[in-house]
This record gives sequence, C-alpha cells and structure tokens, in this order.
Amino acid sequence: MTTGLYFDEDSAETRLMVALRRNNVDIMTTAEAGMLGKPDEAHLIVAVEMGRVLVTGNARDFWRIHNTWMADGRDHHGIVIIPVREDLRIGERLRRLVGLTESLRRASLQNQVVYLNTQWLGLR
Repeated sequence: MTTGLYFDEDSAETRLMVALRRNNVDIMTTAEAGMLGKPDEAHLIVAVEMGRVLVTGNARDFWRIHNTWMADGRDHHGIVIIPVREDLRIGERLRRLVGLTESLRRASLQNQVVYLNTQWLGLR
C-alpha cells in the first residue's frame, strides 16, 4: 500500500512538515523534489512516479486534474485536500494526517480525492 505523502506548494507548511516527521510520517515536499514553481499536473505526475498520495490545498485545480485523468484512464495514488478555508489548527491537521497514513497501510486511496476535514471512509 502507498503510505508516503507528497505535499505541494499549497500545503507544505514548515511546522506541519516538522511535526509529521517527528511522528514518523513518510513525507516529501515540493522543494525536496525540486518541483517549486512547477504546474499542478506536474506535481501529480511526480507523486505518481514516487508512489505517493498528493496533499494539496488547491481543491479547484486538483479536482479538475483528477477528473481529466479519470476520463483519460490515468491512475494516481490519491489526492488529499486540506481545505484552505477550514480553520484546522496544526495539531488537528497533524492528527488527521497521521490517522490517514495509518489507514493507508490497510487500504488505498487509488484514484480517489478526499478532504482532510471529513472521514476517509471511502478507503478500500
């Protein structure tokens, strides 16, 4: 199962990245991947190549990319959206992302888009 997360530029808050690493969550940031300033779809391509779930705050663009990929028969390992308008404190985002990675050890987000502010009951 895919357990690693790839954080795009919209979601890679330094304090959250440090906290996730302290909790042994396998993460990769846009900067670490050498992808700063690249188009959104390029981030999804890199996440797929690395076998990672993409994490973003950019719901509108990644829903569009997801729908295009599904129509084209292309696969990805999942997209997790941290809604920008949600007032989730760092501790709550950390708790939910750690829970998500634990769920990913048992199930897959293959070709799914989930919001961090909801349960990820759709995992299969």
